[in-house]
Amino acid sequence: MNAKRRERTIRYSLIGLAGWLMAAGSAQAVILLPEGYDPDRPNQLLSLNLQEEGSIPEPPPAEPSGNETGVRVTLKLHKPEQLPTKKILLNDICDIQTDDEDLLMELAGLEILDVPKPGETTYIYPRRIEAMLRHTGLAGKEFEITGPERIQIEVPSQTIPIERIQEVIETAFQARNHQDGKEHEVEVTVMRQPQPIPLPVGELEIAAQDLDRPGSGIRTVILGYLVDGKQVHTQAVSVRVHETAWAVIAGQDLETGQIIKSQDLVKDQVKILDSSDMPDLVLDPETIIGARLRKAIKSGIPIRQSDLEWIPLRKKGESVTLVKQVGNVRLSIHATLQEDLLRVGQEVKVKMKKSKKEAVGRLLEDGTVLLLSEKR
Repeated sequence: MNAKRRERTIRYSLIGLAGWLMAAGSAQAVILLPEGYDPDRPNQLLSLNLQEEGSIPEPPPAEPSGNETGVRVTLKLHKPEQLPTKKILLNDICDIQTDDEDLLMELAGLEILDVPKPGETTYIYPRRIEAMLRHTGLAGKEFEITGPERIQIEVPSQTIPIERIQEVIETAFQARNHQDGKEHEVEVTVMRQPQPIPLPVGELEIAAQDLDRPGSGIRTVILGYLVDGKQVHTQAVSVRVHETAWAVIAGQDLETGQIIKSQDLVKDQVKILDSSDMPDLVLDPETIIGARLRKAIKSGIPIRQSDLEWIPLRKKGESVTLVKQVGNVRLSIHATLQEDLLRVGQEVKVKMKKSKKEAVGRLLEDGTVLLLSEKR
């Protein structure tokens, strides 16, 4: 075999060797060339030794970088450390990690929901966050959300005992009476339980902002609730107001037609159910001595002007003696009554017979009329 043919044969053998290597898979064949091998002398390839070595382990796959996975931002949900006053932002309920500062600022300011009212509870679920992220233009593979299955948002509150509401209203009515110069005591009853109002936690103050009209009866009071000095709510409360006043009551059982004497009367505090009753009460016992009762009155019951009738002691047109006190001198003047005289101490109009002047006097116990004033 000449040199050219031998070289061609070796080349074919190498091609076959390459095919064998491909079929060997992970096996690797190493061709060891002798030292001093001269590629220009192909006859040397006849002594080529082939040696098969074991499998060479494949290198571990490289960790994919963030850009290779497509994740641009990761969010770790958690319960807010402190509730904001109005809106819950994404930054309040999760830690946001991203290399994109503009994206970080955009996501941190996303409004999740309004802060619940005091006493209310709501929940935030990851799917809500996911929907908001998609709305910003992020694809599902560009973000990753970890953390609890839901976040509970609960706002603490405080409520007001009905006793405190009643006390505030009663104190306000009492203060107004004293300001108006009245000595009437006030008793307030809340007519129906007000709707409970959950208020923010803090220092609570209740202010009666509108007491309706004065006096006894049914009133609508407007209350303002302040927490830490800031008004957070108002409420209308219906109350029944009872004022009490010192008035004349029967000191014993009195019969119909009985003439009132001083020993029949005492003064005590009387509950005024309605302000329209006030003018009918008798406040001074001296003003009704000598009156006759229209009806029987039990002991302890207030005596009213409408319970009384008067038998005139002297009738209009009758003559009376009008006395005028000048120093130690007492002058007597003949006069005519211009109205009926009903009781001692009553002020009455008279007309002097001689001068025809009109005057006003007060009936004394001796039947004379003391001159108080006269018209010029």
